Amino acid sequence: MELQKKLMNFGGKQVIVFVKPEAEPEVSLSDMTKSELIALAEERNLEVSSRMTKAKIIEALEAADV
Repeated sequence: MELQKKLMNFGGKQVIVFVKPEAEPEVSLSDMTKSELIALAEERNLEVSSRMTKAKIIEALEAADV
């Protein structure tokens, strides 16, 4: 893991501090839009259709992760 430089203010002086990178919040599949789910499935080379329901696309994505 590579540390990131961050400029902070301590007692009126600017100091460079090395910190761990912040983890990106994990996004739930159910929070994604249908078009986002289709794009994600296509990135993972899964065959999905815009005619599929959001639930079916999520099901396909989860099955592929197993």
